[in-house]
Amino acid sequence: MILALFMGWIFGLATGIIIGRGDKENEMTYDITNRRFSRLVAMERFGKKWLFQCDCGQQKLINRYLVCAGKIQSCGCLQSERTSESNAARSSGIRDTLTYQRWAAMMDRAGRPSSAKRKYHGGRGIQVCERWKIYENFLEDMGECPPGLSLDRFPNNGGNYEPGNARWATATEQANNQRHGNQHGSAT
Repeated sequence: MILALFMGWIFGLATGIIIGRGDKENEMTYDITNRRFSRLVAMERFGKKWLFQCDCGQQKLINRYLVCAGKIQSCGCLQSERTSESNAARSSGIRDTLTYQRWAAMMDRAGRPSSAKRKYHGGRGIQVCERWKIYENFLEDMGECPPGLSLDRFPNNGGNYEPGNARWATATEQANNQRHGNQHGSAT
C-alpha cells in the first residue's frame, strides 16, 4: 500500500496530474480531463469511471485504469473495424498470402500477451507502429514479401516495427542482425 502511494506520488510529480486523495479505498485520483488515450479523450469523472469521447463520436463510461493502461483504446469501434478488416481479408484470400502471414506473425509477437515469442519482442517493449496495425498500410510501405524472406527489424534490432526500421531479409541477414545471446531472432 505504501509503495503504491509512493509510486502514485512519483507519477504525479512527473505528470503534474495528481489532484488529491481518492474515495474511501484511498485510491489516488488523477485529473485526466482532456487527455488523449488512443482514440479516447477523457471528458469528466463519474465516481471510479470517466466519461470518454471516442474519435467516432460515441461517449462511454469506462474505468480510468483500463484506458490509461491501454487495455481499452476506443468505445468498441476499433475492434469492430479490425473485425471487419479481418473478415474482408479472409473472404478476399489475403490471409493466404506470405505477406499477410508475416504481418500477422509480427502483430502476434509484438502485441498478443500470450504469444510464445512475446518475451523477445513485445515483452522487451518492441511495438508495432499505429500505421502498421492496419494490414493495407503495412503492405503499402513494405510491398509484397519475396519468397524465402521474412520480416526483420533493421537497422535497429531493438527498435519498433515501423517504416524505416524494417526490411525483408534472408535467414543469414537476420542471424547477423540478432542481439547478443538471442537464439530466437526476429524471424517471422
